[in-house]
Parts: sequence; C-alpha cells; structure tokens
Amino acid sequence: MLIYCLGYLAWYSTTALGRMPVLDEREILQLAQQIASGHLPAEAFYRAPLYPALLALPLWAGLEPGLLPLLARALNGCLHLSTAALAFVVAGRLWGSRAAQYTTAALIGFNPVLLHFAGDALDITCAMTLLMLGIAALIPGDRGPPHWTRVGGWCALSALARPQLLAVVVALPILVHGLTAEPQARRRALFAAWALPLCVFLTLGLLNLKLAGEFRILPWQGAYNFWSANRPGANGRYFEQTLVIQTVDEAANTARIEGDLLYRRATGDVTGDYRPQIAYWQHRTLQTLAVDPARWVTLLLHKAFYLMNNMEQYNNKTYAFHKARSPWLRYNPLGWSMLLGLGVLGAARAWNRREIRGLVLLAGAYAGGTLLYYVSDRFRAPLVIFAALLAGGAWAAAGATQDRRPLWLALMVTALSLIPIGRADRTQTYVQDYLALGRAHSELHEYAAAQEAATQAIARAPDRPATQALLCITRFNAWLMSPRMELTPETLRGWTETCQQASVYSPTARRLLGYWEWRAGARDAGRQHWQALVDEDSGERVSALAWLVLSGALRPADKALLREATRFNISNELLQLALAYQGDPRARAVLTDHYITATHQPEFESLRRLFGPPREGTLSGAEP
Repeated sequence: MLIYCLGYLAWYSTTALGRMPVLDEREILQLAQQIASGHLPAEAFYRAPLYPALLALPLWAGLEPGLLPLLARALNGCLHLSTAALAFVVAGRLWGSRAAQYTTAALIGFNPVLLHFAGDALDITCAMTLLMLGIAALIPGDRGPPHWTRVGGWCALSALARPQLLAVVVALPILVHGLTAEPQARRRALFAAWALPLCVFLTLGLLNLKLAGEFRILPWQGAYNFWSANRPGANGRYFEQTLVIQTVDEAANTARIEGDLLYRRATGDVTGDYRPQIAYWQHRTLQTLAVDPARWVTLLLHKAFYLMNNMEQYNNKTYAFHKARSPWLRYNPLGWSMLLGLGVLGAARAWNRREIRGLVLLAGAYAGGTLLYYVSDRFRAPLVIFAALLAGGAWAAAGATQDRRPLWLALMVTALSLIPIGRADRTQTYVQDYLALGRAHSELHEYAAAQEAATQAIARAPDRPATQALLCITRFNAWLMSPRMELTPETLRGWTETCQQASVYSPTARRLLGYWEWRAGARDAGRQHWQALVDEDSGERVSALAWLVLSGALRPADKALLREATRFNISNELLQLALAYQGDPRARAVLTDHYITATHQPEFESLRRLFGPPREGTLSGAEP
C-alpha cells in the first residue's frame, strides 16, 4: 500500500493539476494562508476550518506558501495510509480474522477513489481518518464497552473537517441506546458521547463570535447548497451552476458567488451581508419542498439510486476521466459495487451482533444526510470505511451459517448497483475536466497543452462561454510563444469569431478580441474594446491600459489614470513592461527592483511581436 500510494502521489505531482491547484483546492489553500497570517475576513467561516487550520501550521512556522500543495499531498498520503492501518486493527477486533483484516485494509488502502482525492488539498481524506478514529473508539480492543467520550470527540472533529459527517454525530444517541442496555449506564454513555461534540461546536461558535459578532456553530456554506441540491430541476448528483460566472479570483467559490447574485436579484438586498442570505435560502428550500413534496420524494429516490450506483459522480473533477489518464489507477479493479456487495454480505451474515448493527446505523445516518445534499463521489467517500469494515465479515462469517439468504441479498444489491448509466450522463462533465486542465496548463505557461485541452473542451461544448473563452486565451498565448506561427486572414477571422462569442463572458477574451481586430486593421474598433475595459473598471483594466500605451491611443482620462497608477504603485507587471518598453526610466527601475530582470528581454520581444517597435515620445501620460 505504501508503494502504491507513494507511486500514485509522485506521478500526480508531475501532472498539470498536481502542480497547479484549482477550484476547491485553491479556496482551502487560501483559507489556510488567511488563518496563518491572521487576516481572516470579518465573517463566520463559510467552509469547515479544521483542515485549512492544519495546513496553516507549517505556514505559521515559516513554510514557503508555494510548497503548501505538495505538503498537503504528503499529509493526505500519510492520513490515507493511517486510515487503512486503523481499519486493519479495527477489523481484527471486529472479526478476529487475518483474512478480514487484510480484506478491509486492502479495500481502503488500494481504493482508487480515495487515492484520487488524496492527491489534492481537499478535506475529505482528513475527515475520513478522524471518522476512523471514532470507529476505533467505538470498537475497543479490550472487548469492553465503547469509549464514548473518544467516539464523540473524533466524530465531532470529523464534522469540523467535513460538515456532512455531522449526521454521524446526530446519530450517536440512537447508537448509545442500541449498544447500552442498562438505563443508568445509558445516561452516562449519552453524556460522554455528547460532551466533546458540544465543546467542539461551542468553540467554533465562539470563534465565529470573535470574527463576525455572530455565534454560529457550523459553517454557512450549506444554506445555498441545500437549495441547489433540492430545487426544482436539480439533478441531485452534484452542484450544477445556473448562472454564467466570470471571476478574476481563482480561489473564489462559484457556488457562493451564484448564491449571492441570485439572492440579490430576488430581494434587491445589496448590503453584502451573508446572514439574511442564509435565512432566505433555508426558508425558500423548505417552502418549495412543502409546496410539492412528491417532486422532492422523487428527487430523493433518484439520489438514492445514484448513491447506490457503481458510477462515481462528478465533484469538481470526473473520477472516470482522471482514472483513465493515470497509469496507477487505470487498471485498478476496485469499485463501489464490489465494496457495497461485500459489505452487505458481511453485515447480513453477522446481523445478530450489536456492533455490526451499530456500524450499519452510522452508515445509514450518513447516507441519509448525504441524500439531503449531493451524492457525488466526495460526499459518498466516507461510506467506503463502513463498507470495508463490514466486508471483512464476508470471509470471517462464511462458515458460521449455512443460510444462503445473505449471499442472495448481496448479489441482488450488487446487481442493482451495476445498472448501467447512459453515456451522456457519464461523460457530460468531461468538458469541465478539460477546462480545468486547460486553465492549469495556462497558468504553468504550457500553452500548447492548454490549447489542446481547450480544443477538446470546445469540441464537447461549442456554445459554452467558458470553453470559448479558454480557447480564445490559449490560442493567443500559444501563438505569442510560437513566433513561427504566421497569422493569415482566415486564421484571424476564425480567432476573432471565437473571442467575439467569449467576450460577453470573459473580460480577458474581450481584450484579446480588441487585439485581433486591431491586428486585422480595424484599429479604432480594437482600441474601443480596451477603452471600454478601462472605463468599466473590469479585472482587465490595467492590462487594457497597458495595451492603450503600446498602441499609442491614450486618452486624457487614461493619462490621468496612468499617473495615478504609477504614483500609488497599483499597477501590474504588464503595465510596467509596457511603460519600460516605451522608454519610461521609472518603469525600468521598478522592473529592476521588483521583478526578475532576466525575463525582461523575452517579454520585450513579445511586445515587439505584438505592437511593433516602441513609439518613443508617446508617454506624456507617464510624466509626473
């Protein structure tokens, strides 16, 4: 397991997504940096803070932030192997069989889905290790009663890492009742099981009170997700955006942005306060469910089918897409149906044992909580632990009874989970994977690979603005970094059309559209795009200002903005390069002082290719 885990994580570290975090990873890493620096926003935690807090510790100790994704991957690898080792121990306590121990540990340690998550800076691997610690306390090695205080504490911490595991904490009173017969002992056990969870959630509440003046014991991310997962038209499998969102902050949570925009449209409230949003989405969801409960029941049945199905549902990445790309995971035969079938067989063969029924209860509680939201692979992953532990009994209890009903039950459940899902449903999210790959390659300056990913994305979704924007941007970068590629009128026309379609969605695409028009001879039309980006104060404002400098088209208002940008040092590197290229001595000094001078000459060559020789004497806007 160690060799397999290290091999996969080492390979993943060489891939584009392994070198360039995206989506939820970026948000978690950004939160870790905010915790380490003490610059948290003045609001309650939007997402669970425990895992980012763990990542903040090495930053606080002086680790270079650029190394944090690699450290998170190493931490996840250790946690994954720890979960497998704990499962090995617990299976021995539970079944008293070496075969059960190796079966359980292998089903976790070699599980390709869990390794798939361990490669990224995501909280699920940590949450599962904490859950496994809680289960180890539930089934102690001394054959005595559960250590309820530790059970409650570890489960509460797992919920602080991954809030969906709160369902396990909520189920603890039922578990205490089922495993404790004597009433007085039951009361003591119930108090012990809930003592540490109360402390954990009270601590988070007090921390939120200090940050935002609001006592909140849970992150507030779930409010809009609750609506999104149960609204009319929801697929229930994974979060699906209903708005086209363009943000310059790569760490921004698009679900949060969408929830905020829809709330503002519905209420007219533009204060930016998140608290009324929480109440709004909770009320709207419950009201919608009350109006049409039959629709919701049907949706829950669909979710239950997908939760049970062998297919791993999309969650930021499509598992099947990335498994096929990995030489370490590609041929791994372990899948959910195998786990589910073995787990059902083990549980059915030993159903008379209270601890087995307890594990099934916790698994059912977690599954029920999952149905309230999404059934994507990252939400389903904790069920792997329960299935693997119960699967040990498939061998350990094989000779204990001649009853064939458990076997038939397991075969029936496995067959149901193997019901095939249509190709369209299985591959429709691949476009998101190509988009993620293209963006990662772009940020790594691997423009040829980025353009290839963008081409694949637009082949799958030619009318989607995000794919058009990615193709527009990657084509430009690939052309700029390949000086031998000549621009023909036909090429210019095709690239202009792509950027035209994407310009409504992406300010960057609009800036590039202006360049292609300027390059094709429609210079006034191109400059108008750049001037509009400056006037709108978009995320491309300074870059558009730089291109106005390079094209010699600064307006009086632009010159004033340029003086302000230079005076207060709020400009980016592109603007300083543009000014230095045109001969501004102060910009050259800024580049020398703040940037790597060895890169200046290639950058100047790129600017020469874009805009021709420098226009000396055109920088009146940069004068003091």
